[in-house]
Amino acid sequence: MIKVYWKEENAYLDFNATDTNGNGLIDHIEWNVAHLSNQTFDIIIINKAIHLDLNKSFISDIYDSVKNLDDIWSENISNNEYVRITFERNLTWSNDITLYPRIISGNPIIEVYRKNDSNKITEFNPVISNQLNKIYLTGMSGTEKHF
Repeated sequence: MIKVYWKEENAYLDFNATDTNGNGLIDHIEWNVAHLSNQTFDIIIINKAIHLDLNKSFISDIYDSVKNLDDIWSENISNNEYVRITFERNLTWSNDITLYPRIISGNPIIEVYRKNDSNKITEFNPVISNQLNKIYLTGMSGTEKHF
């Protein structure tokens, strides 16, 4: 999944991504800007997503199901299971994690942890189905790319 974030406007932008040589990898990203000046755009790519069981053992690779907002959903993630997301680069307290979940039942809470750490950084609560849910990593110190 790719997101283009416009820092000065604190907003995510619509964009076009293309695979110009047909090798299955994105080669080109473009978007429109409202005005010409010194602007900062941050592009963060998720490059891995795996479903883990209660013991954080591998169940399946769900990256292909979650990399795009395209009405293709991952398998159900049950209570006490995990999804480990890897970003292309480290995130800091100033970044956010945005997701678009589909709730099958109940009132889930999504907690965010660093890989191999039991200290919760933040949580999505409530989780709103079929909408963008965003949480900033303000409770985090240092950097990390595995959550």
